[in-house]
Amino acid sequence: TPAHVWAWTAPPDAKPWKTVNLRDYADPQSFLLYYWNMQLSGSDRVIFRICWIAAVLGPLSLLWVVARTSNITAARIVSAVPILAIRGRKASRTL
Repeated sequence: TPAHVWAWTAPPDAKPWKTVNLRDYADPQSFLLYYWNMQLSGSDRVIFRICWIAAVLGPLSLLWVVARTSNITAARIVSAVPILAIRGRKASRTL
């Protein structure tokens, strides 16, 4: 493990750093890929279903937000036409 670099002098009573092997805690693949072809039960099945639903609903929600945002922007551009100019009169103010 790399040595800790203190920005100041270490206190004399400081405990030494513990070494931790992160490979024991790392799970490099997503839950969906790792358990795709396995029979799941209990909480593993619930987690798998939540991940699968999130993988579908996440991009759909993003597309929905983009569509709504572009529609709101288009509506603001259209409603920025001067009020009295629509009725055939000259005006300098807008909605």
